[in-house]
Amino acid sequence: ELPEEARDRIAALADKESDVLLKPNPAAPNPTKLPLGTSSTLDHSAATAALAIVPRLQRKHYELIPKVLDEMSFWTSFFSHVTVIVAEAAPQLLPAPGEGDGWKVSLPDDSFSAAWAAATPEARDTLAALAATDSDALLSPAPGAPPPFPSSPLCLTVGISEVAATAALTVLPTLQRKHYALVPKRIDEKRFWVHFFSHATVLLTPA
Repeated sequence: ELPEEARDRIAALADKESDVLLKPNPAAPNPTKLPLGTSSTLDHSAATAALAIVPRLQRKHYELIPKVLDEMSFWTSFFSHVTVIVAEAAPQLLPAPGEGDGWKVSLPDDSFSAAWAAATPEARDTLAALAATDSDALLSPAPGAPPPFPSSPLCLTVGISEVAATAALTVLPTLQRKHYALVPKRIDEKRFWVHFFSHATVLLTPA
């Protein structure tokens, strides 16, 4: 359970005179550098619960949105401050970085397609070669790729975009066969896409 002093600090974020929610807490994790095919999404149920539990937060929400902040910026800022408070007062309450079952997100975000469209033919051919029958490259992630599920503030979930995965299967015909050959016989679904998008990130995005 969160100590009373920590709950009071969270409630103070919504004080009428406070402008702390105008910016995220710089000490909170900030998953800005994500691999291609990976997106972050707001847990709306947690946001709704916060509005019901934290005194005056609903009023603060009304005062700032949309005049000063948009919805996502408000919650990103609020939960960044909450994350730091919880980390200091009761770190055992923080979830481990995204290694749970909820690793897929259904957002329309598709960073892969944009990178594919802008990539050179050589980069596209190199990525396509990873799905060749005799290649084992997708059994491992690409060295140098950013972590697929970095630490993130409470209420923000990072996962593989199902839209991006579908796009990859569409533009790389051999990838469907590779998926069938590897999943689940040699690796699970989650690892397949983590590995594929790590290679796509290294090959298709500028250093």
